[in-house]
Amino acid sequence: MNQPNADTRSNRKRQRPLWSAPGSFLPMQEKTPLRAANRWRRRPRLVNAAGLCILVSLLFSGCASPKAKFQSVKDPAYHAKLERVLLLPADEDTGAYLGRGFMDKLLLRLETVLNLKGVATQVVRVEKWELDQNASLNTAAAQFRATHFLVLALAHFHTTQRLPRWYPMQVIEPGPDTSVVFAFRIVAGSTGKTVWRSEASFYVIPRPESVADQLVEQLAAAEFL
Repeated sequence: MNQPNADTRSNRKRQRPLWSAPGSFLPMQEKTPLRAANRWRRRPRLVNAAGLCILVSLLFSGCASPKAKFQSVKDPAYHAKLERVLLLPADEDTGAYLGRGFMDKLLLRLETVLNLKGVATQVVRVEKWELDQNASLNTAAAQFRATHFLVLALAHFHTTQRLPRWYPMQVIEPGPDTSVVFAFRIVAGSTGKTVWRSEASFYVIPRPESVADQLVEQLAAAEFL
């Protein structure tokens, strides 16, 4: 039997069909059916593990207490201490952005900490559509004998959400540019003048207790306590 020469073998190699050439772009199941099947069988485990890692990371990040960046200004001529303070939360639905009952929890913690420091407090809520808001505040201040007003408000909220890399888990990853800003203001009860103003910026949604604790630290640093 005649053996093919080198030229014949090289011609046959060049004439090999494209679909059988090494590295051709065939679907995985046509090239190595068993390997492809095993890979797809293992994928749900990888997806579940990845999703679990995301959930754990979100859990620990939610439990953390991030430090806010405060920007404050105080009247340099004012030196009085806080004695009897009316807490005035802004009439807005912060729960829609920060979670249900966020402002209530913040106020409760703030009252508790200030009371431990010898400051009497009372929460006064003024309705947005109340005809004469000043009259309600003046009545509450007179009854409580308030020396100061502490106004609290959510000044800014922004966050983004992006689709996850592992679509079967339907896990939404938090966006990289979350921003939460609270505004605080102290008004002297005797003059009605604002004597201290501050903004607290967070890069994640904080816990309400953490916001209250950090606010009290700022008040102490400003020599109100």
